[in-house]
Amino acid sequence: MGLDIEELFMAVEQEFEIQIPHDVGRRLETVALLYDYVCAHSPRLVGVAPGVYSGAAWDRLIALVAASAPGDGPVRAEDYFVRDLGMG
Repeated sequence: MGLDIEELFMAVEQEFEIQIPHDVGRRLETVALLYDYVCAHSPRLVGVAPGVYSGAAWDRLIALVAASAPGDGPVRAEDYFVRDLGMG
């Protein structure tokens, strides 16, 4: 996992009050997978359904990803961190 992604995951952990184990983080290759993990593990998001990519939590995650990604294009659920967003 590259430094960009590790810094993003640290920001996500802080924002959503979760821990992302390193071995789990390596499998979270897309924005959607990260969001689904956050929804399933954050005490702040009780009742937020994974797979529903809208709402305040989704918007906050997208803002964190966009701030961490080197490009300036839109961030979509299906984007891969390395391939599509250029995070290494």
